[in-house]
Formats: sequence, structure tokens, C-alpha cells
Amino acid sequence: MLAMGSAPFVFVNWARDSLPDYLWVAAQLHGGKQRVLTTAVQLDLASVSIAEHVTQMPSEWVLDGTLSSFEQLPEPARSALLGRLDATGTYEDFIPEELAHTLALYEGAPGAWLVAPWIERGLVADASTAEDWLRPIVAAALDGRASLATWSKALTIRQLMQAGRVHFGENIGFLELLPRYPFDTNDDETARVESSLRAMFNAIAPKASTDWPRAFWRSNWRLFECEWPDAHDAAETEVTPAATTDAPTLHDYLRDLQSRAQQLWDTYFEAATTTSPDLYDPDRFEVLTGLVGRAVRYVLSFTQTPPMWTMEHGAPILRALLETEIVFRYLLHTEGDEPLYAKFKTYGAGKIKLLKLHVEEHIDSLDTPPEDLLQYRDYLEAVVNRDIYEEFQSVNLGGSFSGVDTRRMSQAVGMESDYRFVFAPASSNVHGEWGVIDENVFTTCANPLHRYHRIVAEPSPTLIGASFVESIMDRATDLVQRYVAEIARGGNTPPA
Repeated sequence: MLAMGSAPFVFVNWARDSLPDYLWVAAQLHGGKQRVLTTAVQLDLASVSIAEHVTQMPSEWVLDGTLSSFEQLPEPARSALLGRLDATGTYEDFIPEELAHTLALYEGAPGAWLVAPWIERGLVADASTAEDWLRPIVAAALDGRASLATWSKALTIRQLMQAGRVHFGENIGFLELLPRYPFDTNDDETARVESSLRAMFNAIAPKASTDWPRAFWRSNWRLFECEWPDAHDAAETEVTPAATTDAPTLHDYLRDLQSRAQQLWDTYFEAATTTSPDLYDPDRFEVLTGLVGRAVRYVLSFTQTPPMWTMEHGAPILRALLETEIVFRYLLHTEGDEPLYAKFKTYGAGKIKLLKLHVEEHIDSLDTPPEDLLQYRDYLEAVVNRDIYEEFQSVNLGGSFSGVDTRRMSQAVGMESDYRFVFAPASSNVHGEWGVIDENVFTTCANPLHRYHRIVAEPSPTLIGASFVESIMDRATDLVQRYVAEIARGGNTPPA
């Protein structure tokens, strides 16, 4: 088993790497389950017509209906097949005109010789005709577990079995069902057979060249246009006031919301301005008051801007508010053992000192530094030296003032669920991680010939509602109430 770790495993994506080679098969099977037998008969008759010309083919070759299997046929076999199709009047069934339009669009498509009779009749490839025909086939076959893809894979296994390329051991349960599949098996039996066939296909199907799948998908960008989803599928402008409010209109709701935000500020401001900060040692008061003040200021601006009332745009506010609550409660949680208020201030001041040093270094590198840069340096110097001279300040490059990351702080104060379900998703949004980008920046191209790739979403009004902003208000209200209770408890005096 250990040796398998170095085996040359190849993982094949059905839609991307296999489907382009199965266009003929998928096209034949697209008519429904009854086409499985018809297509199998077509392959059997084709095999008979070329039998004497393929005796020297490589041992791994089998005519399974893939374009690459047709492409590998030698010239005598190609002529024999086209001759039989013409003689029996079945050429148009074997190669529909729409398939000819399709294959003729792609330079170097495998099996393109199959459409030569159409070209000789004067057919000129038309992208619109090809797209109209190809779209539903590709759409139905993209999912490797769907019926059309499964039937295509089943035909490959059938051809391999007929060629003696597949051998089964004893007690393979689904084998007894194969003679009745797909017409006479019930739903459970069909699911059992198809699951086994897909697994077999993944293990034993011949690996097609990547040149044609790559050319097919990349050419589709040039041949066929992207299609944006219908406008009905996109978010429309709608603002739904909270169910718990009596505001009948957005205007009234907005006015009520801003009034509540102002009341929140007034409550905070009164406590902050009527409580002794302990001028001898004001760190506790200043840190707690500063944390909450910053959060409430955010809320005041946030409630005045309805387009921010979504996770996409409002995540920075939500994250900042929740982080403030975690830090606020963690500071209170630890103050009985080791008050961290001074550390909190020192950590932040050190970051400003580091910025000042970088600015000074940049200024020194310039022959004539601009005046506004010099003024910015002077401003930073004043900020850095407000409490302690910078010569006595250290710069802490750690990730947190406390030496404990936000997740562990949340655990310590019983907010781990908030961290998992609110803070982490909001952080993903703020940091621009892929899930957030995928959700908000892109929509899905509706053209299956583009493999439903991502396209930039058209700017559109945002669906907004009161639930997000109300969650912000609830958290801010709880934070202010905690602040007022702590300040009223003793201002800057930690518990004994």
C-alpha cells in the first residue's frame, strides 16, 4: 500500500476533460433512454464495417464513440465507415447536420473527417446553428452523475467489455442487473448499476488527450457569447423594515433607527462624561471608554447608510463591533489577575511608533521630501510622545496586545459561538477571501458551452433589509449597557 503513494494517479474532471471527447455519444443519447440501445447498435454496425481495417490498431484502442477513437482510425477504415453509412442511407443519423456545423467550427477537432460529406455538399459552419444544437446537449451532460453522462460512460464500458478489455471477479453484485439495464431495472436497481458503472469508468476509461478538451473550451469563449442571468434572478431593490418595528416606510424606519442610534450615543456619552476617569491612573477608563466610543461612532454612521446594511458592505462594521465586544469582555475578565489596560495602550502606541519610523526612513531616502509628508511625520511624533517618550516605548510585532488571539479570547469570555458564526465569516469578508468574492463579485454565466463559468456581476441595486442593521444595533446596545454597568461600578477602579 505504501508504494501506491508514488503511483501516477490522474484525476480527470468529466465536464472539463472528458465531455468534449464524448460529443458524438452525448448527441446520440440526448434523445432519451431509448437511444442507448440505438447508439449501441450504431457502434456495433460501425465496428463491423471497419473490422478488416483495424487489425493492426494498438491493443488499447476500442471504438467507443469518442471523437478520439474515430480520429485514430486509419484511412481505409474511415472510407469503409463513410461508405457503409452512405450505402445504407444512415449517414445523416450517424452525423446529424448540426454536429457537422459544430465540429467544423473547431480547427483540429478529432473525428472532423466524419463531416467531410457535409462539407462536400457545401455546408459552411454556422456558429448560431451549432450553439442552438449544442447547448442543451452540453447542459444535460455537464454533470457527470446525470443520466446523459452516465449512459455515455456505460457505453464506453460496454465497448470495452465487448473488446475483452474488462474482466470481473466473482460475486460482483451488480453484474446480474446489467442485462436488464437501463430498460428493465427499477429505480433502486438503476441507481445501484449506475453508481457501479460510474466508478468503473473513473478507474478504467482510456485517458483522452488534453489537447482537444482544452481547444474546445477555450474556443467556446471566442465562438459563443457569455449570457448573464435573467434580471429576475438578480437581487432587486427592496428594503424590508424589521418585522418588530411599526415603521411602514423606509423613510420612517430610517428616522426611527437613527433616533435609536443617537439615544445609544447619548447614553454612552452621559456615562463617559459623568464618571471620574481616575486622573491618577486613567488607563482602565480610557481604554474601555475608547473601545465603546469607537464602536458607537461606527454605528452612528452605519445607520445613516442603507446600502451598508448587507454582509457584503457592512461586514467591517460587524467585525469591528464584535471584536470590540470580545476585547472589552476579555479586559474585564483578566483585570482581577493582571490588568491589561496599559498593555493595550502600549501595543497600539508601538504600532504608531513603528509607522513613524517607517515614515522617517522614507523621508531620509528623498532628496526633497514633500511638505505634507513632513507634516505627517510631525503629527505622528506628537501622537507617539503623548503619554510616554518614544525612547521608552517598545514595538511589539505580535498579533495581539495580550499575547492571546481573538479566538482564544472569545473562548475565555464565553463568546466562542459568536466567534465561529459571526466574527469568522465577517473576517472572511473583510479580508476578501475567496468565498466572499465568489458570492458577491461574480454571477454564473448561463451559457452551458462556457461550462457555467463565473462572470463579473452587473452592478445592480442591493437587496437590503432591517435584520442586518438590527443585529448591529442589538450588539451595540448590549455593549453600551455593559459599559455603563462597568463604569458605574467603579470608574477606573478594578475589583478588589
